[in-house]
Amino acid sequence: MLGDLPGFDVTKCILHDPMHVILEGIGKLELKRMLSVFLFEKRYFSLATLNKRVQEYTYSDTELRDKPESIDKHALNQNSVFPQTAAAMKNLMVNLPFIIGDLIPEDDEHWHNFVILLKILMLSISPVISVNTPDVMEHLVATHNRNFVSLYSDASFTPKCHYLVHFSQQMRLFGPTRNHWCMRFESKNGFFKLQRWFNFKNLPKSLSFYHQRWMCMKMIQSTGCRSNVFLYTGDVVHEGSVVAVSDLPGMSDVFRGDRLPEIVMCSPEVVVNGIVYKRGTVLLRNLDSDVMFVEVEKIAVYKHAKYLICNNLKVLHFDDHINAFLVERCSTQCTLSMENLCYQWPQLTHDNFVMLQHVDDIWML
Repeated sequence: MLGDLPGFDVTKCILHDPMHVILEGIGKLELKRMLSVFLFEKRYFSLATLNKRVQEYTYSDTELRDKPESIDKHALNQNSVFPQTAAAMKNLMVNLPFIIGDLIPEDDEHWHNFVILLKILMLSISPVISVNTPDVMEHLVATHNRNFVSLYSDASFTPKCHYLVHFSQQMRLFGPTRNHWCMRFESKNGFFKLQRWFNFKNLPKSLSFYHQRWMCMKMIQSTGCRSNVFLYTGDVVHEGSVVAVSDLPGMSDVFRGDRLPEIVMCSPEVVVNGIVYKRGTVLLRNLDSDVMFVEVEKIAVYKHAKYLICNNLKVLHFDDHINAFLVERCSTQCTLSMENLCYQWPQLTHDNFVMLQHVDDIWML
């Protein structure tokens, strides 16, 4: 019994998963109800317009692997299944303000509550939180659930709507809820589905043997020695050109007294810890006092170290309607050492708007 385990409290240690609670639960429920209101009651746009914008929207390279599917009219029925995978649902929710935000009035209460749910989602899947994030989460969930009951009184308040209430305390006890979601486990299931099975006798043993043999092949080289790149294969640097350091502004600042090289290699794209950086990537530079963004212009590589030559972006204002900052490019540049980045994750961008992802309690600013 779980209750017999030392230090295990069944009221605290059974964690709630953001993927199932939001992406396959309240997210689908609210999006289905909200789109029904927009399409058939308020008539802000047609279903054909919605699907055209969803399919023609410019998704990022990582989002294209889980591009949202077209939405059928029958999928918006109260008892129908919303046809999106968890990953596609995440991409649809975070990009929906850019897709249809301009078609919705600023004072629409249904849209305002969806944006609150979007903020809850972004905090739930962020790998970093601060001491204030659980308080922010608690406030957002209370506001969202109260509005949900008022706006969709004919819809059932499902258990997953209630599970949102526990996210704040779960953060306080166990850290970022991204570390608790089942997305990686669900992805791992795909490995076993790649193999066709014709004999179903003692299938668990066959699955275990199939997986362990694959793990051994990954962990051992062809010579029989242990692989040194099993946990991390290393950074990927795409082919580039040699550039004089004198042509790169700010490079002397990042070397901090070390001997400044005469030349470095400029690469159009690098991959560090699985994160892709290239020209046009927008990064969050600072979040302490003022929000500061930079846009990558060039990437310099010297002795395995990577440096980002960036254009500074000026924040004009925060647009609460689409949950993004409006920015414009400045004439000044800066150079950042990649190993010293405070937030190493690229931010979501569309035209001149930047939506924060993988950050903490930004909405308290």
